[in-house]
Amino acid sequence: MTRVVSNESGEVILVAVDFSASSESALLLGAKLAAGSATPLVVLHVAHDPADHPGTYPRTGPQDLLLPLSEIAVRMLDEYVESMRQKHPEVQALAEVRKVVVGGIPETRIVEVAERLSAKAILVGSHSRSGLAKLLSGSVSEKVAQHSRIPVTVVHSHEEAWDCAGKTPAETRPATEGPLTAAAH
Repeated sequence: MTRVVSNESGEVILVAVDFSASSESALLLGAKLAAGSATPLVVLHVAHDPADHPGTYPRTGPQDLLLPLSEIAVRMLDEYVESMRQKHPEVQALAEVRKVVVGGIPETRIVEVAERLSAKAILVGSHSRSGLAKLLSGSVSEKVAQHSRIPVTVVHSHEEAWDCAGKTPAETRPATEGPLTAAAH
């Protein structure tokens, strides 16, 4: 269930995606880092059927009823990357992205694939769960960060970041303003 990726350079930037808004933010940041460091960009999706989100891999027609989950996940990743290319044509690194789909438990498989590909960084999105939801389902991004020897960057989507803060962009102020910076002078 693994799509093989050749790795001539020995290092990659790995972005793990689950097709969420935070994955989009992580992929855009990963593309920027890849372009700035001339490092190949790999987009990873771990195919799994989460109990808390059944229907993650929709079977849209009769031809899909007999397809294995892995084939649907590969198609979804292909469509996701293509939609990101169309939505962000200015991001050149998306044109040269390598895609990998593996099966398993996301928090362990992300780390395994990153090590196998000699990733120099892992980027993952965060769903900004808290309280009972986080306790019950855990946090994939948190577990990846705990278990990886490779640096991990956890990225929130712009929308989720504003929602968590309870503010809209217009209600925030630049970090250079306010009592903390005034006291530092």
